[in-house]
Amino acid sequence: ILHHYAHILSVMSEHTLEDDVIGIALDGTGYGEDGAFWGGEVMVANSQSFKRTAHFEYLPIPGGEKAIMEPWRMAVSYLDKYMDDGREIAHSLFQSRSEKLKIVFQAMDRSINTPQTSSCGRLFDAVAAILGIRNEVAYEGQAAILLESHATKLSDDVPELGSFELIKNEGQYVISPNKIIQKIVELRRSNRDIPGICIAFHVALADIFVEIASKIRSQTGVNTVALSGGCFQNMLLLKKLKNCLVDNDFKVFTNVEVPANDGGISLGQAYWGMHNV
Repeated sequence: ILHHYAHILSVMSEHTLEDDVIGIALDGTGYGEDGAFWGGEVMVANSQSFKRTAHFEYLPIPGGEKAIMEPWRMAVSYLDKYMDDGREIAHSLFQSRSEKLKIVFQAMDRSINTPQTSSCGRLFDAVAAILGIRNEVAYEGQAAILLESHATKLSDDVPELGSFELIKNEGQYVISPNKIIQKIVELRRSNRDIPGICIAFHVALADIFVEIASKIRSQTGVNTVALSGGCFQNMLLLKKLKNCLVDNDFKVFTNVEVPANDGGISLGQAYWGMHNV
């Protein structure tokens, strides 16, 4: 059972849901149908099957698994894709890694050990590194946890970060962080308050998924949303997105008895098997 579909099934199992839900699965990485590493997925799912309806734009993971423990690598990937002078900015932000940067850029140019990802977790890593919060971690997700921690601090300087872009492609919505990354770099250069930027980032994430859910509801009539995946261990993101969805008249379900991360995957798989085997 596909990784991210199993995440949504785990929520459906807990709440005995069988009919269509809008599933939002956000995590670090998991194999997708197309061979890429998924992790920022929206789908319409039921107990028999699912259809992917939206995802983050693909970009390379420099060094593959190394990027999990070295978030600066993901920052380089985002900067290279979305900034005209991304490589110069990368050299400025990560001066102590100049030799490694050369190797990373060569690998990206030649598509060597640079698998594609749509991961929300890796986006958190990139933003944390760009903001100088954490360039290397002791365990997976540490940079994202620290970014969330900064966002829980009071700030009188919460900037307007703008919106993620939605691009319609072959019947799916592709979420582009283009403008978000550009604005975060601009704010970092202006020495704006880091906690304020982190708060704004969480708000922008919640807003784009509410927008996508609303579009899917208008097209399908589905009004129930299931949230799962490791990124929803981020309580700030979970509460903000859930509250925004409820305010827009959605019914929202989350993991309660099992973890939102991969600890709940087996329950989702078993739930599918109960209905299909």
